Amino acid sequence: MAEERRQGDRPRRKFAEVLADFHAGKFAAVHAELKEILEHAPDHHPALHLYGVMQLRQGNIDTAIKAIERAVVLEPSAADYYMNLAAAWKARQDLQKSLWCYRRAIRVRPELAEAHHGAGMILASLGDMDRARINLTTAVRLKGNWPRGHNDLANLLARQGRLDEAAKHYAKAAELAPDNPYPLINLGNALLVDGRADEAEAPLLKAIELLPSSPEAHFNLGNVFLKTKRFDKALARYTKALELRPNFPEAYENIGRLLEAIGKKEESAECFSRAKRLREGKAA
Repeated sequence: MAEERRQGDRPRRKFAEVLADFHAGKFAAVHAELKEILEHAPDHHPALHLYGVMQLRQGNIDTAIKAIERAVVLEPSAADYYMNLAAAWKARQDLQKSLWCYRRAIRVRPELAEAHHGAGMILASLGDMDRARINLTTAVRLKGNWPRGHNDLANLLARQGRLDEAAKHYAKAAELAPDNPYPLINLGNALLVDGRADEAEAPLLKAIELLPSSPEAHFNLGNVFLKTKRFDKALARYTKALELRPNFPEAYENIGRLLEAIGKKEESAECFSRAKRLREGKAA
């Protein structure tokens, strides 16, 4: 009996070593060790799950799905198994099955913010914006200090035209991740579209300070200056955006609008023509 217990403990002890190697990034060793465990204990569900995760990392989606599905059958109360199975089905581009897995994860662990977030992102991809908003809102309620959660909820709110709410969540994401320029870029754009150009300037300037190579940040700041009729500053920002991204038709279009506003009709027409050529896939 004691010998049987020792035999049964071996996969568990070995798997603890495998996990340590996985977290250390020793993936070649992990692959070999998992195969060894599964040869001796084919129903060891933690090893099956991790094997599936490894296969997904390597792009072997069908093998990953098969392994993780087997792990789920053996241990149906493991929320992380459903989460990774959802990721595998998403990689397979089967969004309905991915959504089902996220919902199973929520049933197992209702407090798991990442599961609500995953379900919300899938629902948004499927066009079900209202239910997506419910899931994404739940995710940030459960995990209020998650910058990505706030940013993704804000993106959805902006798509729905709920710009004031979107701006609040972009601002929260920027507060939680002060070195990330993208929530600031998104915040500036949301404020601008919401008719709050004066408020949009500060986050965009901060974004450019963090990421001066962002054509979007310069372009959006140019839009702020165009909206507030500071034409010289707007032109400088659009020019910088084009320096960073020469094939940027929106920048040419807005320079065209700017030149039109100050009475330079010929130069304006040339900018609109360049934008049109770029949209048609031709050289500017």
